[in-house]
Amino acid sequence: MKFYSHGKLLLTGEYTVLQGAQALALPTKQGQSLTVTASEENALHWKSYASNGSCWFEAVLELDHFSIIQSSTPEIAMRLSSILKAVRQQNQDFCRQGTTVTTQLEFDRQWGLGSSSTLLANLSQWAGVDPYQLLKTSLGGSGYDIACAQASQAVLYQWVEGTPIVESTPFDPPFKEELYFVYLNQKQDSQKEVAAYQKKAPDPALIASISGLTQELVLCETLTSFMAILHEHENLMTDHLNRVRIQEERFSDFKGCVKSLGAWGGDFVMACGGSPTYFKNKGYSVIRNYSAFIL
Repeated sequence: MKFYSHGKLLLTGEYTVLQGAQALALPTKQGQSLTVTASEENALHWKSYASNGSCWFEAVLELDHFSIIQSSTPEIAMRLSSILKAVRQQNQDFCRQGTTVTTQLEFDRQWGLGSSSTLLANLSQWAGVDPYQLLKTSLGGSGYDIACAQASQAVLYQWVEGTPIVESTPFDPPFKEELYFVYLNQKQDSQKEVAAYQKKAPDPALIASISGLTQELVLCETLTSFMAILHEHENLMTDHLNRVRIQEERFSDFKGCVKSLGAWGGDFVMACGGSPTYFKNKGYSVIRNYSAFIL
């Protein structure tokens, strides 16, 4: 059996999606597969492969309680064991016989495109369980990445009183050739960032404003209006998080607009207008245009 899920990028909403704001999320063309084969050994053999073909993690777990028999990275093995136990909470018959699992990433696992969320989505398909419930009982988070995992186009996503509201939207801006994504190579711990943000009191006015900007963005027909909405979104989040805008901090002389994505200041930013050469000249080597990157 083979299962597949797409990676993700969060274009609007950022942390406010945790408190009910509507966000625009984009599934990426690259994702992660999970292949399951029967084994004669009474254990679960797990191998995870990186996008370059190298095996970055390997473990053997017993089947009764997913206790670790051996592993290449104990910390990751413990996290995997915890996730598998959470799967079994929903499906008591899950993985009771000898099994070999192989996972294959299509994107660099440092890029923050969802190596964890695609894993949860694939496990949920295999076990026939609710991926949002699995997220809740394992890694935590808003669930927008789970929504992207099985999406075929952009999604409008809200997390309202513990319930995910997912609406597919044909987001295909006519100016998409002027949109591209730049990897900052500054890894963020999204779980830690999310946990810290959830301690903040919700701001109903901010949530309403972000939701409104998300809806405006989906309907944008010109790059000028698109960038104006992004500027407004960045200003709102800057004030709320008490942080400096990424464009002001690093790219103040860039002629277009630079938008933070996800856990601010970390993995990718989206650039609009200007030239990708600007970022190449600053030493950023991973630059992907919209059409090549987004499903």
